[in-house]
Amino acid sequence: YLVKPNARVIVDVTRVCGAHCRACINSLYEETMPDEYYSGAAGPKVVRGDRKAETLTRLKAFSQLREGYFIEARKAMDFAVHKAGIHAITLTGGEPTNIGPKLMRLLEEIGPRSFPEVNDIKLFTHGGPLLEHFPKWDKKGERYEKNALNELIDRGVTHLTISRHHDQDPTNREYMGDVVPDQEQLTEIVKQAKERGVYVRLSCLVQKGYIETPEDMLRYAEWAKGIGVDAVIFRALAMSEALTQEETARANTIDDW
Repeated sequence: YLVKPNARVIVDVTRVCGAHCRACINSLYEETMPDEYYSGAAGPKVVRGDRKAETLTRLKAFSQLREGYFIEARKAMDFAVHKAGIHAITLTGGEPTNIGPKLMRLLEEIGPRSFPEVNDIKLFTHGGPLLEHFPKWDKKGERYEKNALNELIDRGVTHLTISRHHDQDPTNREYMGDVVPDQEQLTEIVKQAKERGVYVRLSCLVQKGYIETPEDMLRYAEWAKGIGVDAVIFRALAMSEALTQEETARANTIDDW
């Protein structure tokens, strides 16, 4: 099999996210994971229109991922590494850390502990749980010695892309919700990651009312540099048939620059 040298395995861990970013395309879909990966018969009943109920319902479902999910993930990674020659992974969502300690298990199955050839793992996250100590997936009642960030690095994570849509804490939390790290916590995440050689990038949506102008972007970039971030990526809003009229208009405004 021939693939491009920079090919990656993209693992869409979950569509669940505890943040409530106003333009997030994941909130527009009802699907989460295939029913066969739930311990229940038909998966969760999602309550549409009630974000808190919807998120809690989905989180419960993802906490019950069956063993088969990890077995299939390992089989797929074995094919990618040994047949296609792919040695890089991107973990995305939703928020990958929302499956808690199961993320550690997933990385043990598809990362360098099982496939030493894997040397590049990117994690897309809002960063909220990274300083927490997760319960162990295989030992009830025990927690990991290190925080989630360092346990993930131990399992092969080499790059972090952290969503942060404004440099000021109050405005960022207004947009993303209270689950995301504040500046002090984010600075500590960046510090710990860089001490372990992890590349840290911030991802920011350019949109009206938040980071909107070139001056806003320059201020944001200078702020990010000040807390030790390696890079910033500014993104336009995603386009989708499912976007509301207001969101589409906002995206078109940016595209007209």
